[in-house]
Amino acid sequence: MKYYLPEFYRRLKRGPQVILPKDIGIILTYTDLNKDSICLDIGTGSGWLALTLARFCKHVDSFDINEEHLEIAKRNASRLDIKNIDFYLKDLTKERLDNRQIYDLATFDIPSAADALLNIKDSLKDNAYLAFYMPNIDQIKELYIKIKDMIKDQICLEIIDREILLREKGVRPVNYGIMHTGYILIARLSTPPC
Repeated sequence: MKYYLPEFYRRLKRGPQVILPKDIGIILTYTDLNKDSICLDIGTGSGWLALTLARFCKHVDSFDINEEHLEIAKRNASRLDIKNIDFYLKDLTKERLDNRQIYDLATFDIPSAADALLNIKDSLKDNAYLAFYMPNIDQIKELYIKIKDMIKDQICLEIIDREILLREKGVRPVNYGIMHTGYILIARLSTPPC
């Protein structure tokens, strides 16, 4: 059993667990990302999501609390010659975002995403997109309960990746696949009433 990875991802090194292309694709398409988008990535890890965002948008600021993870992500950016990304060592669940950048999209791959959202919400555009990635449905439920008054237009997804075996004697699903990797909650930041 070998999972197919596009060339871009085969060139990247892994340290911590990564968000796979099947989930990244949903985040890209459901958040209306474009070449003018400015993105905030919280929970860099190996940088797979942040570096993919950087391929499609104007700029990415990526934050993590682990210096080793950031070094892997920086080496991955260098390996691919991606320059429109900056990496920061900072815990946005405990500290406010202190730059003056305003973001179109914020992605969260951390357990305490609700705490981070509270600390970065003033740096998000009205109606900014939010994408939360979590391995357990209970985490998504807990997150939703905490942030439901701050979001709108939400959708929660689990993406199943099942390869199809192509052959002359019959086409059928293969006996393996990437079933569960995580749950994705995508929403818009709710603009407070005037």
